[in-house]
Amino acid sequence: MIKTIAFDLWGCLLKENDFVMTEQEEILEKEFWNLNFDQEYYPWASQTLSLSEKEVREVISSLMKKLYSLREDVIFEKILEQYPQMTFAIASNHVSQVKESLQNLWILEKCRIVLISWDSWYEKPSKEFFALLREQIGESADEILFVDDKEENIQGAEKVWLKGLWYHRWTSLSESVLNYLWKVEK
Repeated sequence: MIKTIAFDLWGCLLKENDFVMTEQEEILEKEFWNLNFDQEYYPWASQTLSLSEKEVREVISSLMKKLYSLREDVIFEKILEQYPQMTFAIASNHVSQVKESLQNLWILEKCRIVLISWDSWYEKPSKEFFALLREQIGESADEILFVDDKEENIQGAEKVWLKGLWYHRWTSLSESVLNYLWKVEK
């Protein structure tokens, strides 16, 4: 039985809002997906934009507040209605500032584990990342469902025996998760 659902952030639990970015924001946002560790990202960003690390962090903070929002405002509540004992986790590749943006969205209070690549020194889809996620959650592999919009990340999770749900962005996230849980129960 699934006890914990671990969500990827971008493309899964969070959606990107449509707005016009400044030139600096565009440059910084494009590298969110390529440089997932602070020691790589911030020196690169400071040099590229000729800004101090503090200034880069301020631009990123402002950007994340505008750029991301929950895909479904009541996703956790919908799942808990049918599975009241379910717990939640986050598993994402990103720099450290992502935790600040999660506080703005109230996600951290819903999730008992938040594993970001900069914390772990590992990135999805590595087996090490998912083994660490499993260890931090403290459940057996068959009790953890990992949900991501990238097939290679699902395959990485399955290499350490986690259950995987490949989420397709054009569908309802809560319905996808609830349908998976319903099928597993049968």
